[in-house]
Amino acid sequence: MHPSEIILLIALIGVLPTYLYISSAKTERALIADPSLKIKTYIETIVMQWIPTLAILILLYHGLLSVTDMKFGFTVSLLPLGISAVVILIIGYFILSVLSVKKNKAEQEKMYKNWDLIRWFLPTTKSETAWFIFGLSVTAGICEEIIFRGYLLNFMANYMPIYVAALLSSLAFGLCHAYQGSIHILRTAIVGLIMAGVYIMADSLIVTIILHAGMDIYGGALWYVVSKNQSSQKSSETADNTHFR
Repeated sequence: MHPSEIILLIALIGVLPTYLYISSAKTERALIADPSLKIKTYIETIVMQWIPTLAILILLYHGLLSVTDMKFGFTVSLLPLGISAVVILIIGYFILSVLSVKKNKAEQEKMYKNWDLIRWFLPTTKSETAWFIFGLSVTAGICEEIIFRGYLLNFMANYMPIYVAALLSSLAFGLCHAYQGSIHILRTAIVGLIMAGVYIMADSLIVTIILHAGMDIYGGALWYVVSKNQSSQKSSETADNTHFR
């Protein structure tokens, strides 16, 4: 193993999760105190994700990694094509779901309450939503899949059964989302495990990148719809109360 790969592994498994966990409380306080810092935070997060991703791609290009093939292409066979079709259907469901929730006030209120722990990080304005969807979500889809499925999963599979590698790489994925709260470590690890399964069956990193980015875009778009309508409702209630007085 090349020394540069050892440094990379230490950064991905040790340094990155620790830094994100320690800095998350400070970031949360800053965004609650001044929500206008969200776009700046999104940009910083985008840069932070691309640094290790570019390091992996550069080391891969120069043949300095134990992993030689991250499967960026498509495999034309029944199972991979079937999984790809399912992913396309899921993306279609995301679009229909946003349109459906937009008309359902009861569902909006339920979602608004359920996302309380991470509300401080989510977009509420059009510009924030644009950065969240086209910047942060797309970046997460590309970078996190290259890091955790393309590299870590394949690296671990060199030393252990593929299902153990999928489990451990998904746990590492969950730990890097500890800033969302302890319950989200488990939830994100489960999502990571699903992504690992899709990656293995589809035999393509492109498929998981599309699915991952689609999930994050769906979350951002859904939250914008929910928060916008909730804000409008609260403004209307305030105006009614003022008028009543």
